[in-house]
Amino acid sequence: MASLHDSFFKFVFARPERAAELLTLSLPNRVLRQLDLDSLRPVKGSFVLSKLRETYSDLLFETSLRSSREDRGKLFVYLLFEHKSAADPSTILQLLGYMIEIWHPYRVRNARDLPHIIGVVVYHGRQRWDAPRAFSDYFSTTESFGTMDPQFRPLLIDVARIPRDALERFTTITQSALSALRYAFERKEVLLRAALPPQVTDVQTGELMDYFRGLVSYLLRVSPREEENAILKIVKTPSAREVVVTIAEKYINEGRTRGRSEGTLAERRGVLIRLLEKKFGITQQERTLIEHIEDLDRLAAALDEILFAETKQQVLARLS
Repeated sequence: MASLHDSFFKFVFARPERAAELLTLSLPNRVLRQLDLDSLRPVKGSFVLSKLRETYSDLLFETSLRSSREDRGKLFVYLLFEHKSAADPSTILQLLGYMIEIWHPYRVRNARDLPHIIGVVVYHGRQRWDAPRAFSDYFSTTESFGTMDPQFRPLLIDVARIPRDALERFTTITQSALSALRYAFERKEVLLRAALPPQVTDVQTGELMDYFRGLVSYLLRVSPREEENAILKIVKTPSAREVVVTIAEKYINEGRTRGRSEGTLAERRGVLIRLLEKKFGITQQERTLIEHIEDLDRLAAALDEILFAETKQQVLARLS
């Protein structure tokens, strides 16, 4: 489920113009005046560790500082999107670690000429953010050592608690996307009405239609048939209704195929484990290995092998 929200966030805010709008929500005016957000451009790659990608995703942008000098200076904006039911106390530490990774190639060349990085945590959770917001929050004592204590306080956008009047300042797509994320934990009717205003559902072509397809894909992924009927009560134009029906059918058919495939996999794993147990005996490690095999052909080869195999290793070799 987390990757569903992450994918939608990236689908919308990987576009520089959308990211620029998001930054206007969080950056103070004194900072905004120094940035040339019209020059915002994405930087490829991710700094999030693979084991954390179920709950985190990230976007990195490069922009310029407004200055009278010819070399206006480079600045990075790093968006860390966190989807958890509650805030992770380690988020700020992780963000700082990722920023150090961004600085690494510059540090190698010239450690005294690092670009600025504006770190932004975009939090998408049911519960209000109650984790540390600054580096100083991690220390258990109340004593302060002034400049000897690390000073780091990134910006925080708590998506589920963005004020409604703030949403109204954005363009149609950004407003709809933030509304979809903001109301993701509310009742279905509230979510759909907020994410599907007439400006989105009445569109026929162009960028809005591309966004509408992505939005409908996001809304339908959890329960295609149920959500399809609810969305069709809101969407009126024939072209938009066709999009909804087409995407819903795609997910329903994928679910059926996945269900059949998963059923066949489970059956073959179970048969192989039972036959090995009866013929040779099986360890827990070997059982776990079989239970994680996702290839039907490899399982079939092992089942064929067990009929005439003289050793267990002959059978297990077919799984590698």
